[in-house]
Amino acid sequence: TRIHNLEARLRKRNGEVIWGLMSASLIELGGVTCVLAVIHDITAHKAAEDELAGYRLHLEQLVAKRTADLDIANRSLREAKDAAEAANRAKSAFLANMSHEIRTPMNAIIGVANMLRRSGLTAAQGELLDKLGAAGEHLLATINDILDLSKIEAGKFSLDEAPVSIAALLGNVRSMLD
Repeated sequence: TRIHNLEARLRKRNGEVIWGLMSASLIELGGVTCVLAVIHDITAHKAAEDELAGYRLHLEQLVAKRTADLDIANRSLREAKDAAEAANRAKSAFLANMSHEIRTPMNAIIGVANMLRRSGLTAAQGELLDKLGAAGEHLLATINDILDLSKIEAGKFSLDEAPVSIAALLGNVRSMLD
């Protein structure tokens, strides 16, 4: 005997509609073939399945929305990163250009100050030229530092070892502040 299972919506005598699982098989009773059927009420089980399917659909919708939101956020972050990198490149180019534009006349000022120093000045004029020269050298060093910063950002900076005279450095600072 084979058992056949069938899920179906059934109407009870009182008009209530339920889900039923009908198991039916053919049996023989006294030479007569009969159908033996048993129906189990699976309405609660079907309601739970429907509720679970609703939750699954809702979760899929939430995941799809969250994924779309993340895609938008990632796109915005990429655009912001690209804009920041472009701004940084523009800033570095500006610093490099401005440093070169300032360095050229600053070298001329320092050179003229050195030439004037050799032309027979009074002690007061010599002292003023020394201050002018020291301030020019300080400004030139600052410009070079800005250029070095641009090189660091571009990954093209290399360090060189050089002796430093602390006394001369402090003397330059003092002369600029006097």
